[in-house]
Amino acid sequence: MLIGRMFSYPDAQRYRLGINFAQITVNLGFMADNPNGEGGPKYFPNSVHGPGQNLSAAQSVFHVNGIVDRFDTVDDLDDNYRLARLYLYKDLTSEHRRRVARNLGGSLAGARRDIAGRAIRNMFLRITPEFGKQVRDDMLEDIASNDISND
Repeated sequence: MLIGRMFSYPDAQRYRLGINFAQITVNLGFMADNPNGEGGPKYFPNSVHGPGQNLSAAQSVFHVNGIVDRFDTVDDLDDNYRLARLYLYKDLTSEHRRRVARNLGGSLAGARRDIAGRAIRNMFLRITPEFGKQVRDDMLEDIASNDISND
């Protein structure tokens, strides 16, 4: 029974928490000193010197009746935003779409200006220019209303 549990418990944690489950502070053990990125972002790419790309983990090229290699869809940016466009314009009413833009703009109002601008340019304007402009206008409106209320 013990041997079975030695396998199943870590396996369950791996399934529930992901492959890095052993790096979660509570799983490191008693008195573990883990800086956990020292408050920096946990995503890549980022603007504040968070984790970077690990090129040593690149996939290797090998032959299997031809060449198999990594395929990036960077050139087909439209495909990356197709589902968001379908969701906003096929599944949501104009009122719901307006609320989504208002919520996104309100959230971006609290972000650094350069990051908010990049989010609008690189995400919301690519969904549709109309939606990106609405998010930007809502963000600017929220910033202006906060500036007025702080005076």
